[in-house]
Amino acid sequence: MTANLEAVETPPIFAVPTEHVALFWPRAEGLLRRVATRDSGYTLTSVMAELATGGLLLWSIRDFQAIACTKIVQRPTDKVLWVQFIAGDRMKEWVDDLVDVMETYAREYECTAIEACGRPGWKKLTSKFSAYKAPWTIYRRNL
Repeated sequence: MTANLEAVETPPIFAVPTEHVALFWPRAEGLLRRVATRDSGYTLTSVMAELATGGLLLWSIRDFQAIACTKIVQRPTDKVLWVQFIAGDRMKEWVDDLVDVMETYAREYECTAIEACGRPGWKKLTSKFSAYKAPWTIYRRNL
């Protein structure tokens, strides 16, 4: 039996089950192409491999108007939800909802924090980011 994606009603933001990543890949690939660059340390192939094995979790935002990729990272002193990628259009329209969903998901999995690396302009997108601090900035030089 083949899944009929059009017949399935989905919430505005949802996590794609690992076993369905291949079905949704064509819809996510263009957005991931924007962020899976040499500077990120990822290629489209490596992103697909991590999504297919559960190393990364793919999130659809507004029927793939945007996507996010996350993973839970267990460290010696804490457990965090790491937001590896966010890509999409019209971010102001959905970013508040995404923050709410990510925070709920992180609490569900007993994470002590959410971390992401993003442009400084993100802070201007929503007042919800005022609770987020930038304890360090990541700079990178490719050699």
